[in-house]
Amino acid sequence: MRDKFYKVKIYSDNRILITLHDFNPNPIPLPLPSSRPDSISLRPPSEYMSTKDYRRLLKTTHRKLWDLEFEEDKCVFVTLTLKEDMDYEQLNKEFHRFFVYVKRKYGKFEYIRAIELQEKTLRYHIHCILQFKSIPMHLDTNVIEKLWGLGVCDFQRVFDLRGVLQYITKFKDQHEQKDNPNYTCFLRGSKIISTSQHFGKQIDSSSCKEIYISEDQLTSLLNYHFKKFENEDGKFVRVDEHLFFNHNSGRTEKCWDTKTHL
Repeated sequence: MRDKFYKVKIYSDNRILITLHDFNPNPIPLPLPSSRPDSISLRPPSEYMSTKDYRRLLKTTHRKLWDLEFEEDKCVFVTLTLKEDMDYEQLNKEFHRFFVYVKRKYGKFEYIRAIELQEKTLRYHIHCILQFKSIPMHLDTNVIEKLWGLGVCDFQRVFDLRGVLQYITKFKDQHEQKDNPNYTCFLRGSKIISTSQHFGKQIDSSSCKEIYISEDQLTSLLNYHFKKFENEDGKFVRVDEHLFFNHNSGRTEKCWDTKTHL
């Protein structure tokens, strides 16, 4: 039997991306068995984004951003909250208004915007990274709150941009319907994450390299980084995974896709 090898992509800033898809013990894609509960939300389930599609969106966005480079010293991280309930369509309109106000005051900028739900109230809020040509003087929380005008805001200079990107593309439990975990609380077709056209630049292919390692080497590498991360002595570690139906066990199981290390 031929030995398995796994691809490791190493970037010039020492980040790594490990492709683990060969861990899937069932190489033939099969549909998941239905596990929809009897109880449903106020709307028909088909009107909501499925949890599977939402997870796929987060993973795809993260992979796209992982291969971009950013000017971290020109970025700020902003959180926009709401003091009153608002539906998705109105929230989008309000963000566009906020976008116009910021552009009018400070000039053109690039951004990534992610819509989330508060853990306790399930009220919408927005996380966004704004990238300016240079961070405007006197830009702070008070200025952001006046431009937003709809609730409390948070403003921070960015010192770990990839950590922030990891955070806003991470699956959070409150987005899953409690009574129907196959679906999220987001309506189908919602643009949960959006970016401006020139947010980030493609990394030059010469700034990264690919190597292949054995399964034993992979195990050692994973154990090393997980241990450092758990001991708060290492950078953020992210594992992306998907569900598949294992005909041998007769159960739905998890399969790792990729593992990334900052």
